[in-house]
Amino acid sequence: MVFPKSLAILLTYHCNFSCAHCSVVAGPHRREVLSRELLHKAIMEAAKIPSIAVVVFTGGESTLYFDLLVEGVKLASELGFVTRLVTNAWWASSIERTREYLVKLKEAGLQELNISYDQFHAPFLAKHGGFQNVLNVASVARELGILTLIGIAKLRTPEEPNMEEVKKRLKKAGLDDVMVVQDAPSRLGRAITLPLDAFPEDNMPKEDMRCLNAMDTIAVLPSGDVTLCCGHIIALPEASWFVTLGNLRDSSLVDVVAKMRRNALAMALDTPGLSSC
Repeated sequence: MVFPKSLAILLTYHCNFSCAHCSVVAGPHRREVLSRELLHKAIMEAAKIPSIAVVVFTGGESTLYFDLLVEGVKLASELGFVTRLVTNAWWASSIERTREYLVKLKEAGLQELNISYDQFHAPFLAKHGGFQNVLNVASVARELGILTLIGIAKLRTPEEPNMEEVKKRLKKAGLDDVMVVQDAPSRLGRAITLPLDAFPEDNMPKEDMRCLNAMDTIAVLPSGDVTLCCGHIIALPEASWFVTLGNLRDSSLVDVVAKMRRNALAMALDTPGLSSC
């Protein structure tokens, strides 16, 4: 039987970046934000699901609604969850400003920080301070004991910054203990405009493997919809009938998860031999 291990909260689709690979089409034009009421409901009801150990705050760029983000992190931490934030680090233009943000998040209970930085994020981050922002976050987070990693889009393109370049720059700054990982984008949302040959073969679904996201991490969207994974497919309108399990406005998270575990199609995604989402 499958039980969700993580809850991803997409606090907003609003973002100050408009990255070309963004599957949820986040950007400055988007204004959807999860209400305070539903944020609290999602976290408090997740505490009734013993298998959920981690609450991830993502988007969009959730730091654009900083007070709401801190409130969510604090509640999740008080309820015993591991807390994680995914961010583009736009706010880290100086050590002082970085410390101001991270101290508040640390005091609220933030434990892990994922920075998105690659060829898509870099041009936008350049307007706010560039790679120095990444170094500022990594440095202050290490001081505060916040586990930090950098996520880079995995594509078959020569453009920098690539994984090797980022590791080299971290080492030069004395931050070579910071983890650097690759994320696999999908050709959905804005990424549909990227050439197919830019995607490595191991980014593509394979018929002999299970979907690694399905039901392992459930997601709450700004609308209150709950989806059976946090993967790129959640942004595909044609798939909403399948990936959307219910809405927190009229259902409890406990009931939604119970419904998911009775869904034969959802369970099939966890079976090797079917196409991955």
